[in-house]
Amino acid sequence: MKVVATLDGRTCKYCASIDGTVYAIDDPKRPRFPVHPHNRTTYAPCDKDGNVAGLRPFVADARKVKDIPKDQRDGIIGQVDANTSFKTWFDDQDESFQRQWLGKSKFELYQKGKYSLDRFADPLNKRGYTLVELEALDKKTFELLDI
Repeated sequence: MKVVATLDGRTCKYCASIDGTVYAIDDPKRPRFPVHPHNRTTYAPCDKDGNVAGLRPFVADARKVKDIPKDQRDGIIGQVDANTSFKTWFDDQDESFQRQWLGKSKFELYQKGKYSLDRFADPLNKRGYTLVELEALDKKTFELLDI
């Protein structure tokens, strides 16, 4: 089974970090969804190589589709290969979307500190780290970037 998180600006850091992970159906360590209120992450069946057939939708915006005016949807709403992970999709988004989703300081860590999206999520508590928690985990990078 493959973890499939929603590709949009409302997906939490934890769900984004585990998107694309493959688990055996009987793995006792796999996450049990929902992991938080309003969770839109689930499992999709996959082949032995972890591949899922088809396409998956995306919304490169933090608004719900119904709240995006029709004349603004071009390029914001679309589809990508079903095997595209949140991390790969996010890397392809423009800087303004990345900055909005991460926030100013986390965006600097992502860009200049070479943080991967996984580093913004706390796997034990199934949530995103705060800046204070990130700084405690990695004081050296914070000092270099002067965040």
